[in-house]
Amino acid sequence: DIAERVLSKFQDHFSVDLSELEKGLDEQNAAMIAQAAHRIKGASANVSAPALYELASEIEQSGRAERISEIASRIQQLRTEWTRFVNGVSMLDFSQCIPR
Repeated sequence: DIAERVLSKFQDHFSVDLSELEKGLDEQNAAMIAQAAHRIKGASANVSAPALYELASEIEQSGRAERISEIASRIQQLRTEWTRFVNGVSMLDFSQCIPR
């Protein structure tokens, strides 16, 4: 099913991008942070995850403005929202999807 594959890819890529965000924070690399947040933002829009999108957008803006001090708490919020998203996706029953 396409929805299941899209969400699976999203989850795989999110984990990589989240690691990249954290690496950027550790290295105080604003450009790396902004790039990873931008990827998360776009992917979140593609799977209709508005809370993840908003947080990634805020992180991206902070990275572009080199406001590193704001980013750690936002990444923690992103992790919390990510857990909520994954839990929600795990409750979906893809067998009930009607192919078009």
